Amino acid sequence: MQELTEERVRRLESAARELAVYQRNPDLIRLEDEVLVQTLSQVREDLEVVYGQRFTFVGEQRPTAGVRVVQRMDEVGQDAVARAIRARNVTDKASVDIDQHIKTVHQGGEATGLEVDGTLG
Repeated sequence: MQELTEERVRRLESAARELAVYQRNPDLIRLEDEVLVQTLSQVREDLEVVYGQRFTFVGEQRPTAGVRVVQRMDEVGQDAVARAIRARNVTDKASVDIDQHIKTVHQGGEATGLEVDGTLG
């Protein structure tokens, strides 16, 4: 898993050590604690990259939790298919974010971000 870089592992390990004090002493948790908020934001950002999906908590003003797919390819060969997601059904609660970059799609090749067999939403 290339998203789990050494730098990211070091950040997550450091955050785990920093957050341990809050686990032992939950009464220290305050919304105005900027260091805590920044640490948790960085942890969430790293985990979203590693797991390829968004994590949204109840009451937050950000896109709902969902799947994030990142595809980077130099080329899709003749008669080859590059597809980010293929789904039979998608509920209205589904959230999909596709970031697809392909340099060259050869004649006869196909690059599809999302293919849904049925109704979307």
